[in-house]
Amino acid sequence: MRILCALLFCLPLFAAESYRDLRLQARKAYQAQNYTLFYFISEKAHKQRPDDVNGILNLAVACALTKRSPQAVKLLEKLAALGLAYDTTKLPLHKPLEKHSGYIRVTKKLAANRKPISRAQKVFTLPQNDFYPEGIAHDPKTGHFFIGSVYHRRIDRFDAKGKSAPFITPARDGIWSVMGLAVDSKRNELLVCSAAMDQTGNLKPEEKGRSAVFRYNLADGKLKSRILLAEKDKEHALGDLVLAKDGTAYISDARGGGIYTLAPDADQLTLLISSSDLASPQGMAFSKDETMLYIADWTYGLFAYAMKSKKLKRVTPARPAVLNGIDGLVRHGDYLVGIQNGIQPNRVARWKLTLDGTHVITEEVLESANPVFDEPTLGTLVGDKLYFVATSHWPRYKDNKPLPAEELEPIHILSLDLKAP
Repeated sequence: MRILCALLFCLPLFAAESYRDLRLQARKAYQAQNYTLFYFISEKAHKQRPDDVNGILNLAVACALTKRSPQAVKLLEKLAALGLAYDTTKLPLHKPLEKHSGYIRVTKKLAANRKPISRAQKVFTLPQNDFYPEGIAHDPKTGHFFIGSVYHRRIDRFDAKGKSAPFITPARDGIWSVMGLAVDSKRNELLVCSAAMDQTGNLKPEEKGRSAVFRYNLADGKLKSRILLAEKDKEHALGDLVLAKDGTAYISDARGGGIYTLAPDADQLTLLISSSDLASPQGMAFSKDETMLYIADWTYGLFAYAMKSKKLKRVTPARPAVLNGIDGLVRHGDYLVGIQNGIQPNRVARWKLTLDGTHVITEEVLESANPVFDEPTLGTLVGDKLYFVATSHWPRYKDNKPLPAEELEPIHILSLDLKAP
């Protein structure tokens, strides 16, 4: 989901030492074309989090712009070794480096990483190319899938073969863009995150930035409740959710940066986490014993929230791994599985963590650069299979308006067998 918190550049340079502040200050220096300052701030940020691939790329750009070509190439080599495939011709480092022999070699390595890794199966194709999907949920009782539309403000129900029927018609009950979905089988409910944003069709200007959770009866689609996030001090976008065993929903606010809870039958959202470490929280997953809540921040990586101590800690790689750009996140057995659309190439990967849940010890790329990918977003577990939206068409908006169906490729729902070797 392409929702980021607004960037505020009101802080004096080096006034704070947090990674987020350094990144913001570096961006301000770059925009001011003060490339020397951009380099020194980016270097300081990189020393704080040497595993952050966005920080690595920023420092590579800064090195190139300040005539530190060997250092820039070395950083690009690190990105290539991580399996990334940025198109450097579109980056400001290209022109300063284009004649450097090391740069020419590393661009070939980056290009080689665009070779698809593909083992996912096509499940079905949506009948409407301009559906613009985001979230998907599965009802284990009926076998139905529910898929929501960002632009059209609706939810369709699909059987296992892809035959569809309307579940929530466009803008019914005042619903905005449909984001994350979750089925609560015990209570016979479909919980829906909805946000009013630039890509929401026929949006009233005064509604922009509002967000809510909708509860629908699974059997007939009737609205059971609409819980509005009442905070009006800033824009919000409730984007994804995960259900605990007791039915409590944990909900991420991709624009406001908070994590909220909604207890079963509750009529208001409760703020659980507010941290400057979270810029754009997305998918979440619990540890097996629910003592840890894992939160994917699209910008700054993976975080673990200890439910008992209420402490938030960044998950770091004990071995090389890429944890940026995660949108959808689920847990399968002892692994976390993430859908990463904030890196290139887009991919699905899984990670095994240490016993305390704060370090990644293995990373495996399951799917990468699939030809049908057009910003894959969210997924849902059905047994040992991950079903996910492979073709969201988020990049196919022009001036926040969707391209017409005839200009778009088909939308695919894929599945990955997580037990397969």
